[in-house]
Amino acid sequence: MPGELYYSGTPVTSAIATEPPPEPASLTLYIASISAPIVQSRCVSCHVSGGASGITRLVFVRSSVDNYMTLNYNKMMDFVRNTPNGASLILTKPQGIGHGGGIQLLSGSTELDNLSKFVEALQSW
Repeated sequence: MPGELYYSGTPVTSAIATEPPPEPASLTLYIASISAPIVQSRCVSCHVSGGASGITRLVFVRSSVDNYMTLNYNKMMDFVRNTPNGASLILTKPQGIGHGGGIQLLSGSTELDNLSKFVEALQSW
């Protein structure tokens, strides 16, 4: 009969499969091309607590700290998004422009190109 429900004795099951959200492009770039060759190899020499630049707006943690990649990624994301001209500063300072630590990334280098792509990805996410 229309509108009536019948129970057959067979259980009905359903499953909802959810995939985790995709990793943002900026995080993928950070892990592959920014963390080790730039942040850990160059920046943390000074930009760490107690370092020569440990009181600046951009202070990282060393790879010996648990969750260091996430912490440093979030620090860079916050700097780019919330510091006036943050995107520009994070690209010009390593080239030695207004940077007390001198030139860290050469114009035209693969590292600077990767950093630029990372900043673009941060801004579009």
